[in-house]
Amino acid sequence: MDFIEVAESFSDEDEEVSEIEDYESGDEEIEVSNDDLEEIILEDLPEYLSRDKTIQWYEHPFRHSRRSTNPSLQPGITRYAASRISDIQSSFDLFLPPQLETIILRNTNREGRRVLGATFEDIDTPTLRAYIGLLILAGVYRSNNEATESLWDAEIGRPIFRAVMSNKTFKKISRFIRFDDRSTRSSRRETDKFAPIRELWDSWVDILPKLYNPQKNITIDEQLVPFRGRCPFRQYVPMKPAKYGMKNWVACDSGTSYVWNIQPYTGRINNTPERNQGMRVVQDLTAGLKGYNITVDNFFTSYELAQKLLKRGITSVGTIRKNKPSIPRVLLESKKWPAQSSKFAFTKDTTLVTYVPKKNRSVILQSTLHTTNSINNKENKKPLIIEDYNASKGAVDTLDKLVACYSTKRKTKRWPVAVFCNIIDISCYNAFILFTQVEPDWNKSKLYRRRLFLEQLGRALVNPYMQMRKSLPRALASADIVLKSRNLTDDTNNTTTTKEESAKRGRCKFCPKDIKTSFTCNNCKRCDGPGDSTSFEQRKDPAARKTKEYLTTRLEQLENLWTTFSERNEELQELPHYVPDYPYFEKQYFSSMQRHEPIQEQVPQCSLTPGNRDDSRATIGECSENVVVEEQSEGNLDFLSVNAVGSNRAKFKFYSLLTILELNRLDNNDTIADDLNVSHTS
Repeated sequence: MDFIEVAESFSDEDEEVSEIEDYESGDEEIEVSNDDLEEIILEDLPEYLSRDKTIQWYEHPFRHSRRSTNPSLQPGITRYAASRISDIQSSFDLFLPPQLETIILRNTNREGRRVLGATFEDIDTPTLRAYIGLLILAGVYRSNNEATESLWDAEIGRPIFRAVMSNKTFKKISRFIRFDDRSTRSSRRETDKFAPIRELWDSWVDILPKLYNPQKNITIDEQLVPFRGRCPFRQYVPMKPAKYGMKNWVACDSGTSYVWNIQPYTGRINNTPERNQGMRVVQDLTAGLKGYNITVDNFFTSYELAQKLLKRGITSVGTIRKNKPSIPRVLLESKKWPAQSSKFAFTKDTTLVTYVPKKNRSVILQSTLHTTNSINNKENKKPLIIEDYNASKGAVDTLDKLVACYSTKRKTKRWPVAVFCNIIDISCYNAFILFTQVEPDWNKSKLYRRRLFLEQLGRALVNPYMQMRKSLPRALASADIVLKSRNLTDDTNNTTTTKEESAKRGRCKFCPKDIKTSFTCNNCKRCDGPGDSTSFEQRKDPAARKTKEYLTTRLEQLENLWTTFSERNEELQELPHYVPDYPYFEKQYFSSMQRHEPIQEQVPQCSLTPGNRDDSRATIGECSENVVVEEQSEGNLDFLSVNAVGSNRAKFKFYSLLTILELNRLDNNDTIADDLNVSHTS
C-alpha cells in the first residue's frame, strides 16, 4: 500500500472536525487499525525508535496540514475591565483595588505602632497612593537608584518630589511598609517561605486573568527579580542581566507580553529537589485554558508534557534538550550534516526536527502544533517550526526589558519590598496594555507613549495627597506645582485679600528667609503682594523681567500694596519680602542702560530731602531716608543689594522708581534724563 494513500485514509475520518476537538473529550485519538499500522511500518515507513525504546517515530508525516488553534476565551480585554476604564488611573486601579490597599495599610500601620507606639501617625489611602506614585515617577525619570536626598534636593532634585511629601515622610513609609502580620509570620514560614507577602501576592495574581484574555499563543518562561540581599530562595541565573534575584514563572501573551499568570519559585521543599518541575509549572500556569498554543524553552519541553497538554486541547512548541530519552538517535547524529539542513521525525500527534544552522551546531525542537515537514524558501531553509518558535518565544524577555526600563525598584534589604515593586511594575505595564486596548488612538504616533502613560499615572496618584497639604513647600518650583494642582488661576484682577486672612500671621514659603507676614494673596497664598501671580520661572529669568507687560504689572502690584498700607496707616515693616524681585538685582537687568552705568552712577547714594512721610502722594524727593545701592557677591552669583536707613517706605519708593525708570526706558529709547523728577502716586 502506498504511504500517501494510507496517510489520507487516516485523515479522512476527522476531516470535518478540528484537530483540537479530537482531544477535548479526554483520551480520544485518531483511530488506526493494527493491521494498517503494521503494514505501514513493515513496507513503507522507515522507523526511528526513541532511546528508551518506548516511542516509535517515522520519517514522513501522518498529516499534511497544520493544526488549528481555537482559543476558548475571546482574545483581548474583558468586558469587566473595559467597562471600568475611563482614564489612566482607573486602568491601574483594577490591579491595585481597595482590598489590596487595605492589606498594605493594615500591616504597615500595625508595624509603625509596634515600633513608635502612640507617636506613629497612621498612613491612609491617599498617602499610600502618593508613595506609589512617587515610586513610579522615580522610575520614569530613571532615578530609582538615586538617593532620596538627591531626589528631594532643592537644587539638583526634581520639584515634584518636594511638592508631594517630605523626604522624611517618604523614608518613614519605606521603613514601615509591611504586607503581613509580624506576630504570626514565624509559624507561617515553616510551611511557606513566601509567607511575608503571600496574602497580597495571591490576591493580586487572582486579578490578572480576569482583566485580559491572551491571544492564541502564550509564552511561559522565567523572570528574575533583581535582589542581592538575604532571601531563603534567592537564585543565581548567570544568563540573566541581574544574575542574582528571586525567580518567577511567568505566562505571558505572546503578542502583547501581558502577564496572564505568574508563580514564585521558593526553592527546594525540605531540601529535596522537585522532580518534573517544568511539567508541573506549565500545568499550573495554563490551568483553565483550552485551545491555545504554548511556547516554552528546553527547561519545560518533554514528550510527556506535550501529551498531557494535548488531552486538554493545548498544543505546544519548544526546544528540547538532547538528553531526553524520547528523542531517536538518528536526530542526534548531526555533526556531519551540511549547514542549513534539517531532519524530521513524526508520530501521530507530535513532530521532532533537528536543524543545523551552521556546521557542527544543531538544535532540536518538538511541536504538537505542526504536523508537516514544511521549510521556508529562504537561504537559511529554516523549518516552519523554528520560525513560529522564534516569533513567540521572547514575550517574557520583552516584558523584563520593558519593566526594567522604568522600574520602581529601589535599593532595599527586605525581599518582600522588592517583590512589591515588581508587582507595581507589572501592574503598570498591564494597565498600559488595557488602556491602549480601550483607547487605541491615544498618542498613537509617539514612540514613547508608555513613558507618557507612566508619567501621567504617577501624577494622578500623587495629586490627591498633594492637594491635601496643609502648607506649601519652601522651594518655589515645588510650591508652584502644588498651586497648579489646586487648579488656581494666575488672573491678577481676581485676587483679593480679606481682613480675616490679613490678620493671621504665618511663615512665607516663597521667601528665602524665615519671614512672618500678615498680608498674603487670598488666591495663591503668596506674600509677594496682592495680585502677584508671576511664576517662579519668570521671576528668575532676567530677560522676562525686561518686558513692558511684566513691569507694568509689577508697578500695579506695588501701587496696590502701597494703597493697602496707606489705608491701614501702618509702617511698611516687611516690605522687601513682599517684593522679592527687587532686593537682588542681577547686573544684566540694567546692562542695557548705556547712559548710566554702573548702577551706582544711576542712583548714587540717594539722599532724599525731608518731607511728609505719612503723605501717600509724596514724591520721591520728599522722603528723608537714605537708600544705598551696592554691589555684592555670594558664591558665584553677583548681585546688587538695596539697603535703606530708617523705615521701609524709602525702599518701597526706590523699588517703584526702578520700575518707572525701566518703563520710561522702553518707551523713550533709553532716555531717562528726567526720571528722577517723576512723582509716583498710589
